[in-house]
Amino acid sequence: MSGESSVPTGQAATPGLARVQPRPWAQTLVVVLAALTVIVAFVLRLRGERLGTPELMVLGCFFLAMLAGEALRLDGQDHPMMFPLSGAATAGLALAGELDGRTLGYGAAEVVIAQVAAMLLGAAWLQHRTGGRPRVHHYAVRLLVLSLVAVVYREVPLGPGGRTLVAAATDGTHVRWQVALLMLAVLLAATVLAFALQLLLRPRGGHRARWHFFQEDVRSALPVTLAAMSAAVVVALGLRALSLFAVPLFLTPLVLMGFAIQRQRRAGRARQQSIAALSRMTDLAGYTREGHSERVAALCDVVGRAMHLTDRELVDLEAAALLHDIGQVALRDPIPGGATVGLAPVDQERIADDGAAIVRRTEAMDRPATIISEHPTPFRILREEGRPLSRAARILKVCNAFDDLGGTRGDRDAALERILLGLGYEYDPEVVDALTEVTERVTRAA
Repeated sequence: MSGESSVPTGQAATPGLARVQPRPWAQTLVVVLAALTVIVAFVLRLRGERLGTPELMVLGCFFLAMLAGEALRLDGQDHPMMFPLSGAATAGLALAGELDGRTLGYGAAEVVIAQVAAMLLGAAWLQHRTGGRPRVHHYAVRLLVLSLVAVVYREVPLGPGGRTLVAAATDGTHVRWQVALLMLAVLLAATVLAFALQLLLRPRGGHRARWHFFQEDVRSALPVTLAAMSAAVVVALGLRALSLFAVPLFLTPLVLMGFAIQRQRRAGRARQQSIAALSRMTDLAGYTREGHSERVAALCDVVGRAMHLTDRELVDLEAAALLHDIGQVALRDPIPGGATVGLAPVDQERIADDGAAIVRRTEAMDRPATIISEHPTPFRILREEGRPLSRAARILKVCNAFDDLGGTRGDRDAALERILLGLGYEYDPEVVDALTEVTERVTRAA
């Protein structure tokens, strides 16, 4: 999933459930490093020599491509490298060595300044268009990573004879494929740094949580990042043969890819809206209390984030929480109050199985359906019989019980006491601890 999941209706129904935020010290660190990078770049530019016409032409062309990339960011994505067109343009500018056979004389400082200018204008446009506040630490990560590419390739004497890599690549002694491999090596190292910084910005968790977050980042951002890297190398090499025409020619596929991804994202949002609308069917038919599914979904979201579930897991958990009571439509008579927590285990399982069967009729809903069918299962089954029981199902079981027992309607302490009676038998202690923590935070804030 890539993108960041949301439960707008649930958040409205359960106010005060703030999401888990990245670690503040990590945000501060990357922002300070990025600011220092910008300051150094401006100082070096002021002390540098005047640029020639070819350099200005190249900088201007790539700057326009960066601006377009900032405007065409992948909406809904929560990863600093999900700006494929802007990232490819910046990396291409950092790697460019020749234009029409002439060596380009600009340095890393010019690349950093062009990137900062494009980011600032792009962030202003984003805020004007959506009203949302840009994530400064994500911009800082991109700035640091792509600035490192420019510094390593254009300034550090890593090549033979103490020369820079760009000088070694343009001296005519290397064939094109060798230069391409050199560029890809630099970009791959920068990609590793980007994922490491993104992992650093994630909320604190154990090794399992960090591994899950790393997998989620790789799955969502790596394909787009690799496409941007390949385009950057092709553009940098193409300047020699095609001049500035190489920039729009080789970056256009990234634009088309961005439109395709945006279309897929819109389809995903439409799917979420359909799920939210379907979840209200049990309310309207009188099977559940008004807003029950939305409250459970909001609670599952914040507890899941506290337990460091990945974005993909949170999306599946949200869908399962919204539809977990849909099986009640098969009942002849509604359950009093719609609360399934007091039913016999066999009745809970029958309702869950009916609901899962309904949900599985929808394409790509197998994982939410599995969570729905598993969530009535007592936690002891996991320990005593070793049966698989996902964390999402355990979270849904606890959050559903909390709302059924009145925990979201002012009876927090009484609901938690009832849940604690089944601790380790019906309910996962880890989930109950997370629930207690987030509800205490809401109580203190109130």
